[in-house]
Amino acid sequence: MTKKFKSICDKWVPVLFIAVIIGTALAIWQTVNEAGQLPPLMLLVSGASIVLILWIYFATYYVIADQTLRIYHGPFRWKIALSQIESIDETRSPIASPALSLNRLRITYAGGKHVMVSPERRSEFVSLLRQGSA
Repeated sequence: MTKKFKSICDKWVPVLFIAVIIGTALAIWQTVNEAGQLPPLMLLVSGASIVLILWIYFATYYVIADQTLRIYHGPFRWKIALSQIESIDETRSPIASPALSLNRLRITYAGGKHVMVSPERRSEFVSLLRQGSA
């Protein structure tokens, strides 16, 4: 059985991402206006930044299948065996994590490692994790 859970997204997250994209576009526009050209390195860094932001926004989700929790956060990936999960606690920690909301679950696994996620259908998600880790 494979279950996919999207990340909950707080209202301020898309606002922040849009502000960064607009700021990047304005910096590019100003550079082209003043210098008459766009330095290739600036184009590369700006383009990569925008792609990364969009990738993270549209591809943050969690999959529970085959006794494994797989976490996808743009280009970043985690794979955790459900049998390694030691605890699941609610948190509002702002520390960087593969979650688009501050309404998070802190999953402790494999001797003290941890990751924070913000799945939709939280109770179903926790229930599946607990079933697999029992």
